[in-house]
Amino acid sequence: RDGFLSPQEFATGVEKRLKVKVAPKLLEEIIRRADADRDGRLSYQEFLQHFRTVPASAALEDGSSDTLPTVELCKLLLQIHGTISDAFADIDTNGDGRLSREELYSAMQRIGVRISLSRVDRMLADIDI
Repeated sequence: RDGFLSPQEFATGVEKRLKVKVAPKLLEEIIRRADADRDGRLSYQEFLQHFRTVPASAALEDGSSDTLPTVELCKLLLQIHGTISDAFADIDTNGDGRLSREELYSAMQRIGVRISLSRVDRMLADIDI
């Protein structure tokens, strides 16, 4: 209770709240991106600054994110990956240059977002230009 989140405390909180285990590499990347003062831990302000774009009130009672607007889900992916090209490269697991329903669903699951396949379909329809 020192007012900061260590990487392990962050991982424990995510695992407890989102019921998902955070891969060490992903945890390292999240902390690296959110830790503005580079002290190896997250202050309350750093946490708010980095994660404020996804309103908790938008989640359904079961914890799913089906009601979040596509733009908010995309912002979340960008926060984790940093750039659109990094996000795309990570999501496009078969490297074919296209995002499939299964790839996007899997990517959302990896970052702890509980989302239905029908929501993934709507999300793809929203971003397909």
